[in-house]
Amino acid sequence: MIKTILYTVHGHVQSVGYRAFVQRHARTLNITGYAKNNADGTVIVYATGSEQDLALLYYYLQQGPMRAQVTKVLIQEEETDHSFSDFEIR
Repeated sequence: MIKTILYTVHGHVQSVGYRAFVQRHARTLNITGYAKNNADGTVIVYATGSEQDLALLYYYLQQGPMRAQVTKVLIQEEETDHSFSDFEIR
C-alpha cells in the first residue's frame, strides 16, 4: 500500500548534510517527495512510498549522517500525493 508521511526531524540536523543523506536513501528506496530545512532548526521530510520502504526511511531518519544528532522524529500521515516523480531537496 502506498502512503504519504510527513516526518519532522529534531536535533542537530541542519548544516550537516542531513537533507542529502535523506535524498540518497529515499531515492534508493524509490520514495518520492522532498526534504526541507525549517526556520526552527528542524528538517521536514515529505515522503510517498510503500509502507515497507517508509519504515526503512524512518530508520534512516533516526540515524542521520555521521555529523547529525537526531533527538526525535515525529510522524504525521498525510493524504497520498503522487505529484512528485523524484525526491528533491528544497
